[in-house]
Amino acid sequence: MAEFERPIRTTLTDGTPVMIRQIHPEDKHYLNEGLEELSLEAQHYRFFAPKKAFSERELEAFTEIDHHTHDAWGAFDESGDGPKPIGIARYIQQEESPTAADFAVTVLDSHQGRGLGTLLLGVIASRATDNGIAHFRSVDMSDNRKLFDLLDDFEVERDTRGPEVGIDLKLHDDPAAYPKTPGGEVFRRAHELYCQACGAR
Repeated sequence: MAEFERPIRTTLTDGTPVMIRQIHPEDKHYLNEGLEELSLEAQHYRFFAPKKAFSERELEAFTEIDHHTHDAWGAFDESGDGPKPIGIARYIQQEESPTAADFAVTVLDSHQGRGLGTLLLGVIASRATDNGIAHFRSVDMSDNRKLFDLLDDFEVERDTRGPEVGIDLKLHDDPAAYPKTPGGEVFRRAHELYCQACGAR
């Protein structure tokens, strides 16, 4: 059985209690549950097209992972009767460039604007740097303002490719190196929470 880091428990900016933990193979149903509640606009920005459900092969690829070259952490709202999936972030190391990784962050529309996206990104950034990753990269739609707003506080290079934009986000081993901005402060908080989860530093 895989060894997982301890769950992180914290609150969002509006006080909503959340648990953030690594994705397990048993979480396949949570991914489809979350997808069902994701708006068509959010699906468009995440998958470049509407998506009704994940295939069995996709669910295996997204949940049966090694947590080193590929790791994912999910967020769950704990304010109700049981944990409700509300967001996920993952990175996948690039084979051609081992110090870089593709990344993605998705937050349900119902929980956007509460700081969860930056918090999830900060957690997987801390995990990635522990595993030798120095850059997060992705290709996104050029009108994805929510993502670009999330990244405005960080060192990001952009390469416009018609309707798409290539993004390169520089990561730091030392969280103090992130800018003294609201986003940088969230990354430092995320790093502290991550270190508590993995029992390090």
